[in-house]
Amino acid sequence: MYDKFELEYSSQEEMMTQVYSQDAAYKQKLLGNPTNDILARYLDSAGDGSGTKNMAAAADEYFLTPGSNLIYVVDHIRIAITDNVALDADGFGGLAALTAGCLFKVQSVDSVVADIVDLANGVPIASHGELSGLGRLSIIDEAAGCFVQCDMDLGAPIRLDGNRNERLLFETKAGAVNVSGLVSLYVFATGRIFKDLS
Repeated sequence: MYDKFELEYSSQEEMMTQVYSQDAAYKQKLLGNPTNDILARYLDSAGDGSGTKNMAAAADEYFLTPGSNLIYVVDHIRIAITDNVALDADGFGGLAALTAGCLFKVQSVDSVVADIVDLANGVPIASHGELSGLGRLSIIDEAAGCFVQCDMDLGAPIRLDGNRNERLLFETKAGAVNVSGLVSLYVFATGRIFKDLS
């Protein structure tokens, strides 16, 4: 009897925690109304999944932006670099440190471009050192090639509002950035897609 009571209490407690979490998120307008769609998208040159995804292909702005009346809640970001030469320990993949680093920001581009938050905290990403500031690095280094992966440590989910033209931006064309020597550079975001309740 005691075990049964404990099981029932545990289930009720878990249920109330879930309801409270959803209610708090609703009040904060963090989530909106779920569309039951999982967000799993590479940042690309068009922002909607239709553009170039490999950032080593061309210096450009690569981003993720919701459509009208949609909200993206990003809870995980992964950056992956591959190259066909051995790792430059002080560089960026197999490249030497970039002359000017990549930018990584959340922005509003409603009427003018405005930074909401600089995910690199004002330090452009020019080497593995700056990349490690974003999260945990996993590295494979061989004579024939190298692989660097950064799983970002997000202190809280990133909310992107389509009606405010907000976007998650990774820019490889700031100053003299040249990542075209890499085999590939991808940024992948996962989370949930919600309808705007406003």
